[in-house]
Amino acid sequence: MKTDVLTYQKYQDISSKIFQINHTDTAIELELLEVTMIQSSVLPDGGFSLLWQGPLAPALTQATYAVQHAEIGEHPYFIVPIGKNESGYMYEAIFS
Repeated sequence: MKTDVLTYQKYQDISSKIFQINHTDTAIELELLEVTMIQSSVLPDGGFSLLWQGPLAPALTQATYAVQHAEIGEHPYFIVPIGKNESGYMYEAIFS
């Protein structure tokens, strides 16, 4: 399912919820927790947001990262840290 067109449905259909970012020579795994549809969007299939859980360290700053997934491939995502819990940091990417 490697494609340059990423949609809400593609993220709903993936079997593995683990994504990877190679950051400063460290592979960081992010677990996809939630895919949420955004109704007001200019995208043909609608917008959506992705919510990930990451580790406690290292923490990622707000930036664009090359994110890899076995089924979707590698794509640039603008990721924003939105909180921290006992498991680590939570991150969001919005496609609108």
